Amino acid sequence: MSKRMIAHFSREVWGIPFSHGEVCALEQVVRRAVQEPVDDVRESVQWSDTNVDETRWREENRRVQLWTVVTPQASVYAIRRSRGAKVLPVWYGRPLRKSV
Repeated sequence: MSKRMIAHFSREVWGIPFSHGEVCALEQVVRRAVQEPVDDVRESVQWSDTNVDETRWREENRRVQLWTVVTPQASVYAIRRSRGAKVLPVWYGRPLRKSV
């Protein structure tokens, strides 16, 4: 959702008005709050058996890829411009020696 859509949704559904600047500030607060657990999950998938999928996605009228790495314990998602294998070392911390 765009910042404008988030502000509109908040006002219409919850009755809480937010400016676009407040939405940006809240995004940063949430990003900092979840950074450590997200890093922990990303590290855990490096050592687990995983399933990997990439799906085409449109974001701001650009074609991007929604990458998903799934283990029995956790899932990690990321939106990237590339659908090439160079995206995967972000999760695995090393080049892969197996096929995906």
